[in-house]
Amino acid sequence: MCNVVKGFMFGKLRMLLSGTLLLLTAVLFSPATNASIPQGGGASWAGLQSIGKGALLPEQVAVTLAEYAGSDNEQITRFLERLGWQEAKPLASKGDLSPAEVLQLAYSASEAEERRSGKFLLTAFIQLVATDVPSIMSEPEVKRFVAQHPTTRTKFLFANKAALLPPSAFDPKLRNVIALVADITATHGSPMYPRLVMERHLRLKRVDVLKAILKYGSGEAALAAVLKKLPNPPQKQRLAEIALQLIDTVPASRSNPVLTEAVFRWLGLSDPKVGEWFKYRERMIEAVEAGKMNAPENQIRNAQQALVRFRQDIPAMIKIYADHGNQVSSHAIERMFFEYINRQPEVAALWSFAVIGMKKNFNDEKYVGERAEKLKQSVEKEFGPDPKPSKGMPVMPDGKIDYLALAREHGPKPYNGFQEYATATGFGTHEAAGRHFDEPAVVRAVAGICPLAPKGAR
Repeated sequence: MCNVVKGFMFGKLRMLLSGTLLLLTAVLFSPATNASIPQGGGASWAGLQSIGKGALLPEQVAVTLAEYAGSDNEQITRFLERLGWQEAKPLASKGDLSPAEVLQLAYSASEAEERRSGKFLLTAFIQLVATDVPSIMSEPEVKRFVAQHPTTRTKFLFANKAALLPPSAFDPKLRNVIALVADITATHGSPMYPRLVMERHLRLKRVDVLKAILKYGSGEAALAAVLKKLPNPPQKQRLAEIALQLIDTVPASRSNPVLTEAVFRWLGLSDPKVGEWFKYRERMIEAVEAGKMNAPENQIRNAQQALVRFRQDIPAMIKIYADHGNQVSSHAIERMFFEYINRQPEVAALWSFAVIGMKKNFNDEKYVGERAEKLKQSVEKEFGPDPKPSKGMPVMPDGKIDYLALAREHGPKPYNGFQEYATATGFGTHEAAGRHFDEPAVVRAVAGICPLAPKGAR
């Protein structure tokens, strides 16, 4: 099994080969630098894309979330037709008007045919919408507007060729009410109601949300724009939280690879208990995808392929878990990942290697004794009891091989990373984690992914 370079940066490792020591220097997984071996075009980021999956970008998640908001003009025109505007559907179906503009146009057409009827039309429209969406009347601005412009009318007259008035023609408060009512109506039935997402999850002020809806033409467009502009580092966390809300309420979204991966990778980034593992995993993914892994080309390729398979399996993990009525959480995701790597040797090898390199408080000393015993068993199996030390090999005062010093020089190995992860999370034991890395499939995976792995070594 290959030795690991502390900190994914620089380190020395010694391997026992035929009773002699070979001093080697390696630079592995260096996301903080641009260091990488000459790749010859085979194990690059472009190569990863050709395998079948590109990087997960916050912008991509934002657009996907906004698409689920799915606002359109159908609901708007349905209510306007019931109020007597037969031109509503043909005008709105052109596709070049936002929901707020359709409602503004109806207001203008009513005013053009019957002066001062626009506000009463808006009240009647709100009352109709309230029969399907009672919550609209709980909005302070809407409730206040209806109280100020009461009406019992159910039919209105509309000019045949009314023009869409510029925003400046509307009082700011009226414009905000129209935007709010249009947004609620157009997104009726969607759990991703854009305004609520912006207010509750993104913590934007109501006035800023309404301005965004007016600026971008619809709640959907405003949500997409706002999500893309979220600052880092909380951007990924917020996107994952919103995606989880959607996954909880819309079963079909659980098969969406963009949303499920965002939840799996980003939901726990700031979690006080498992957040460090989410961060290490994210750094590992980004480093491998970018080819920043100093290793032979075939091993980089193997690591990238293992990563692609892992990402392709994420939707199934989330879907199965959620479909059985379980609440997806940061802790649940970490447990899922632990169970997953126990069945996927390649990902287990890659992850365990990463844990040692990235974990800030990794204490190798607690693993030295175990490694020393394994080294002693290996040496004595090949050379007999108490063999004569080779030149350069650490020795004790009595002249025998100092296996503890040798184990320290060897440095931590991937199975130590797996032991660290299993015991720190409480998902497994030190002994079971060590035994897992003795399995032939895991030994082969380590040899295929981790550089400088001596044959048969753990």
